[in-house]
Formats: sequence, C-alpha cells, structure tokens
Amino acid sequence: MGFLDRLLGSKKMFKDTMNGLDMVKVGLMYYLLPECEVNFGKDYSPPLVAAVVNTVFSDPPSNETGRQFILDEDNVKNVMLVIEKSIKPVEKLRQTITDSVRVKCTLSHSKNPKLSERDFIRLCREPIDNLKRLGLLIPGGEMPELSIFLHNAGTFVQACKADLDHHRSQERATSEADYQTYELPLAEKTCLICGKELSEGDATVSTSGCAFPQSHKLWRYCDAPLHLACMETWSDRETFSHAYYVQRHQQFLDESWFILAEEKDWFVGHIPAGLYHSEPGFEDLVEIRIRDWPFVLYGHAEEWTQFFIDGWQKYQPALSGKALHRAREVMSQVMLVLPDTETIVELINKRLRRK
Repeated sequence: MGFLDRLLGSKKMFKDTMNGLDMVKVGLMYYLLPECEVNFGKDYSPPLVAAVVNTVFSDPPSNETGRQFILDEDNVKNVMLVIEKSIKPVEKLRQTITDSVRVKCTLSHSKNPKLSERDFIRLCREPIDNLKRLGLLIPGGEMPELSIFLHNAGTFVQACKADLDHHRSQERATSEADYQTYELPLAEKTCLICGKELSEGDATVSTSGCAFPQSHKLWRYCDAPLHLACMETWSDRETFSHAYYVQRHQQFLDESWFILAEEKDWFVGHIPAGLYHSEPGFEDLVEIRIRDWPFVLYGHAEEWTQFFIDGWQKYQPALSGKALHRAREVMSQVMLVLPDTETIVELINKRLRRK
C-alpha cells in the first residue's frame, strides 16, 4: 500500500502528515530567524521569515499583514535574497524542503482526489515547479515513508528550536553566572555517553546552550546529541537535566515570562508574543520542562485539549522507554491543573491583562 493509499484510508495519518508539514515550516522559521535578525533587524525579520516560508511552500499569506508585506517590491527582493543566501547553499535543508513539498502535493491530491485539471496543476504540480524555479528542488528520489517523514520533521524542528534558543541565550548572556555563552563542544557524530557513532534514525536528545562552566565535567555534553536509550542508565542524567531545568526556570523569572503551573519536578511555561513568538503560529506556544529529563514537551494553548490526547508527541515523536513513561507521568499531573484549552487560554489572557 502506497503513501497516498494510506492517507486516503486513515484520518489519523492524514492529520499526522499535516502536523509533520507544520513542524517543517515552524523549523524553517526557527532556522532563518537568527541570521535574518542580524541582517535585517528584529522588527522586520518575523514578517520576512513568514514570507520566505510561504514562498518556499507556495502558500498564500495567512493574514492581511502578510498580504501587504509581499506587495512591496523591496520585500520581495529580500525574500529572494534570503532563499538564495540562507537556504539554497544547504543541501540537507533543500532535501527536507523537497520531501515536505512532495508530501504536501500528495496530501492535496488525497484530500481532493477528484480535482479538476486546473486545480491539480495549482495544488499538485506548481509547488514542485516553484521549487525548481527557486533552485531548491532535489531531483529524483522517492516519496519518503510516513514514519520516516514524521521522524525527520520532528528532529528538524527540535534542532532548529535548539539553535534559536542558543542564539537567544547568547544575546542575553551577561556573565558566567548568568546564561553561559562558552564555545560549545562539537560532537555531532558521536554519542558522548556510549562513545558510539550516531546512525540515521537513532533517537537522540540534545540540549540548547550551556548550563555548566567549561571547567565542569558535564560541560562536554552540552548541546551534543545523546542517545535517548543511553540517558536511561546514565548516572549523570539527573544532575545534567537539573542544571538546564534550573537555568530555564530562572530565565522565565528574569524575563517575567509566564509560569502557568508548577510542581517540584516540572513547570509549564509560556513566552508572551513579542521577541520570540511574534510571527504567526508561535503566539500560543507552551512548553513543559521536567527536572530529571532534558527533553521539552511543546504544545499550543489553542489546541491544549488535543495536546493531552496525542498532540504533545508532535514535537517529540521519538520518545520511548523510560523517557516516554516519564513524559506520560508528568502529562497526567499537568492535566489535573490545566485540563483543557479553555482553562489555559483563560489563564494566559488573565496574565496578559496584568502586564
């Protein structure tokens, strides 16, 4: 049974695929923002990045601001400049985009199998032709399997979010006692716990930034991909995770961000729209941090009820074993205090009115 047949036969697969596409788009925004902010400034970058992503995926702007932005000739030139300088030279990025657009075209066809020829060209052929025109298409290759696509999408958004968080932490660093900005160890091919080479498809966890001084024995593990299975028996996992937990918690307090719920081993945080999440799709992002594990559970306030069903695994599809058990344990506790969309949205709005 092919990819298209499976989509037609399963509403859940259809929804999972939509989520995977959204993860790639969000990840691309995360990827582009730091460099765009350096080159174009922080106020201009969010609408620019949104326009770049829309252009790459052949999507229309989602709001009037986006529609007006793309009417300006200078803005269009900047969109093409970002594509040329920041996306085109990176083959892995072009492969991720190519796979995603192919999936998007298949999804459009599966949703509307009786498309007219005109609509078929617009929805299923033009996005591929657009990638060719932009010089981003990786020719050849097969449609990725759904499980592989979703895994790669989740890994991509996590990696890009980690890079963005590290960029933000570097901006804020004022001293060694604050948010560390040491040069981070580069260990992209080896799990530093077991010493074995990382293989494609391995379930890994990596942190963002550095929570230890360079003299500390755990400094070398910062920002490095580590096997999820290795972390289960790693004697330093709780110490390592605790440092990042405390650092992030303190950052929420220092920045006056919103801690929506908290127990001794976890907290639920929300960064109000602004410096981080002013671009469309980020305004209601919520994160759950766990004291004894370094992974982060991301969700959206507007989809919070669905978040407890299966949405919390959208950004962490590779969790398994003890990590998955711990995530489910924390989720059951969070659900007691923030049980549904109405509750968390009302709480966020109440906090916003106080600011």
